[in-house]
Amino acid sequence: METTEAELLDDPIRRERPEDLSDIFLLEQANLTAFPSLMLHFDGAWLTWLSLGNPVRRVNSLNIYDPADDRDVEARLERAVVRFADADIPMHLRWTPLVPQALDDLIDARGWQRYAQTEVWSVAIAGDGTVPDTSAENEIVRLPRGEWLRDFAAVGGTGADKVTPGALATLRASLEKVPAELLALSLRGEDGDPQVMLLAVCDGGACRDLRRGDRA
Repeated sequence: METTEAELLDDPIRRERPEDLSDIFLLEQANLTAFPSLMLHFDGAWLTWLSLGNPVRRVNSLNIYDPADDRDVEARLERAVVRFADADIPMHLRWTPLVPQALDDLIDARGWQRYAQTEVWSVAIAGDGTVPDTSAENEIVRLPRGEWLRDFAAVGGTGADKVTPGALATLRASLEKVPAELLALSLRGEDGDPQVMLLAVCDGGACRDLRRGDRA
């Protein structure tokens, strides 16, 4: 079954389209920098991300970066579906306000399932790079990539399928492709054990949040 990245909930999914899409486009650019896939296919502003062996949807999804790129949406979607099938990867469309309305209407007409809605938060960062304190009981520690992956596995990642040896190997391969400064962070509890794992990149003067794993 083909899917879009939004959660099936009791309340309707909000698919808002702000008039000014510049911030959305910058966030999507940062997303490309922050968490590279192992393969990319360009079809105009339609980018297919594929990372064989990595179960993370973000790096195995169709992403669109211009709502005006709405020519031949049915044929282009079919080609994308075949591309995922050939790679033996489930088809996902990451919905953002940059998805053309014509494609939005098409997937609605086909009854595509929506799940895994993502919340995007932002926080002001001071000129010296500091962010607001967490609390006296917690400490954020920056780790080498290998130690971060170890702790990510220890807290259970974002699901059991994300911390298998193969998934961790492909995650490492993706992180090694990050072209900006990578911040691999661990939020430690009072006992010093990792509680939450965070990744960020510093790109264009701003740190962008990448991924989060919580202790189970």
